[in-house]
Amino acid sequence: MPRDVARFLVFVLATLLIGAATACGDGDGASPRGDGTAAVASPTAREETTDEEDLSPLAERGLLRLDDFPAGWTAAPPDEEPDLDLDVPPECEGYLTQEDPPGTLVSVDSQEFSGPDGEQVESDVAIMEDVQAAEGALEQLQDFLDTCREPFQEAFRQALDQIARESPDNAGIENISVTNVDVQRISFPPHGDEQVALRMTATLELEGLAFRLVTDVIFFRVSQASAGLTYFVVGEPDRAHEEQLATVIEQRISMVAGELE
Repeated sequence: MPRDVARFLVFVLATLLIGAATACGDGDGASPRGDGTAAVASPTAREETTDEEDLSPLAERGLLRLDDFPAGWTAAPPDEEPDLDLDVPPECEGYLTQEDPPGTLVSVDSQEFSGPDGEQVESDVAIMEDVQAAEGALEQLQDFLDTCREPFQEAFRQALDQIARESPDNAGIENISVTNVDVQRISFPPHGDEQVALRMTATLELEGLAFRLVTDVIFFRVSQASAGLTYFVVGEPDRAHEEQLATVIEQRISMVAGELE
């Protein structure tokens, strides 16, 4: 199954949707620590202009680490971000160009964790100025789902289809396409003070074979600390593993929120 299509699915939800809900940052990515634990994003402009101490190390405590996963999983810096060229209505273009939501003090991203069966997992944490700012970021995600979900689904499908056809890995393959792209809210055990859970699905058709690609993204906050968990798999996600990882993040951002009181 072409990796670039899978990576695009993860990237779209991890940086576009999480960016809207939990302040993924300005797109510069994160610098790996080299120990397989976490990668810390560069401070935002807003953080540099505050009188508060550097909050990146505190936010980093909320991220997933390699030792949170079973044996056989690996950690690496996230892949280079693909160029997003999505055709959406003018009223939805802001979700493509938005940087941090108002009130973001700092945001950090984990490394990419890969499982033995092709799973890909990432996490991110943001510290907001106050609870109202954290609530507003999640409200913004809700607005996206209510107003722009359908246009983005078609834009996702077109972009994924183009990536699949133009990938060097697929040279010589004539019958390849991406269909059935869908973004929906899903039921997920509650975490934190507030939560939004999404699932993006797509079907990759390759020489008569069909692969179901699934990306779950769980957003939640504890007070003014927000977090996102992204879980990609071909087939059906391991719900027990997702819940376990979400609980780990919840416990950690609860400690982060406690330090901010």
